[in-house]
Amino acid sequence: MLSLTALALLGLRLVAAQNGTSSASATDIADVEANFQATKERLGSPGRAPLTPPGAQLVPELLPTFSPEGTLDLTFSGQSVSIGQNLTQDAVATYPGITVSPVSGASGIDTTSPSISPPPPSSRSPSQSPLPPLPPTPPSPAPQLTLAPLPQTYTLMMVDANPVGTDESTTAQTRHWLVNSVTLEGSAPYSVNYTGSTAITNYAGPGPAAGSGSHRYVVLLYSQPSSFAAPANLSTANTPLGTFFLEEYVNSTGLGAVVAANYFQVENGVATTSVPATSTVNTATLSAASVSGTGASASGSGASGSASKSGSATSGAAASSTSKAAAGMQASTNGLGWGVVVGAVGLVGCLFGAGLGL
Repeated sequence: MLSLTALALLGLRLVAAQNGTSSASATDIADVEANFQATKERLGSPGRAPLTPPGAQLVPELLPTFSPEGTLDLTFSGQSVSIGQNLTQDAVATYPGITVSPVSGASGIDTTSPSISPPPPSSRSPSQSPLPPLPPTPPSPAPQLTLAPLPQTYTLMMVDANPVGTDESTTAQTRHWLVNSVTLEGSAPYSVNYTGSTAITNYAGPGPAAGSGSHRYVVLLYSQPSSFAAPANLSTANTPLGTFFLEEYVNSTGLGAVVAANYFQVENGVATTSVPATSTVNTATLSAASVSGTGASASGSGASGSASKSGSATSGAAASSTSKAAAGMQASTNGLGWGVVVGAVGLVGCLFGAGLGL
């Protein structure tokens, strides 16, 4: 359930949108920064109640530094998402709509286009008397083409930072979305323009492992300078979903700072301690259930095999017991027969001895 603070901030954003506000306020930026901070940085002073919500523990665990220059707003199927909101897998199955609102004076969020400066207008009025002819002059130069700086490019991505408490330096993040060279268009709040971009990994909806807890899905917009160089394994379109270390990717490619970010949470079932902390998503179905089902089937087969072995052992033990019992009965029968024979011989001997005595 959303806290009263989150609901109030969401309400303020909706009011600002209705009033046509096109830029983010300092309060908006502070709200985003606070939500990304670790719990220990939001505990408050000794003797005072802890601040709530406690924060996502994304800074510095996932992002070493975070100084956004605007807000990044998400919508799934037309529904706005508040920062840190808990959502279902179905609700986030398709890629979100994104708008970016820069804070006043932001230098890292901009959109530009080429423009032509026309020649200055004539200073004479048509009604004035003609001037005497002048000596020939060179032809006027053609209009100068004044090019504004090229549109600023960005890298857009979404990563699974796993549940709160994960050691991001040793546990890789799942790459659910990675697009290089996107631009911003329109007037603030800007929308993302994918024309000319490269979708390295197409959007793949969250699919956390059942019982692994609430996973944090972080949407990040990085400044992408002209010196950016994509690594060989993540340089072509349609690279399947996989894992990587976000900080290593950023440092090795030369990406700039995060200019705007947001995150939401998705949980599959009730958290347990027996399920691995990281999730594996099937790229075909984007459902962890199928992977889990396969594992369950394999376990079932193994259990069946164990049961079969156990049954065979039991049958062997039963057969062995039956054989021993039969052998014992045979031995008892043989002993009884010899006893009868010996007894009969003894009786004959008694009778014979009695006859001699007569």
